This record gives sequence, C-alpha cells and structure tokens, in this order.
Amino acid sequence: GEGVAAYRRLRSAIALVVLDMSMPDMDGVETYHELAKIDPEVRVLFVSGNAEAEMRRRLIGVEGAVGFLPKPFAPKALADEVEQNL
Repeated sequence: GEGVAAYRRLRSAIALVVLDMSMPDMDGVETYHELAKIDPEVRVLFVSGNAEAEMRRRLIGVEGAVGFLPKPFAPKALADEVEQNL
C-alpha cells in the first residue's frame, strides 16, 4: 500500500509507525510484516476500535509491536504513547 511505499522512502526519518488494525487493503498486522521486510527493527504502535482483547491476542508474537491503543482515544493518550515509545 501507499504507507509501505512511504515507509520505504522515508524510513530513516521515522522512529515509530502508528498503524490501525483495520485498513482497506491490508490489516495492521499484514502491514507490519511488509514494513518488517524493509526494516526488521521497525517499531509500531497499533490502534483499533475493535475488541481490545482480540486485538491484543493478534499482536502476540509481533516483535515490533511496542503498544496498543484502543479507539476512541484522547489526543493526549496518543501523545503519551508516542512519547513513551520513542
């Protein structure tokens, strides 16, 4: 997808990727695996409005997952997660 292509071009300037678990072409975990092919050390904060427990289960074993933030969330919650994981 477009995000993967952008990451390929700009990865040296990207310290953390925020990925939604539900996206049109690839879900968040599939996108993570594509990003990891480009950079095995990619760090990803996942977000989702779906059932939190199920989403957390899907992230077990995803090495680059640094966190999960359930939607809806306040801007400060996102800022705190990003700051904590940089």
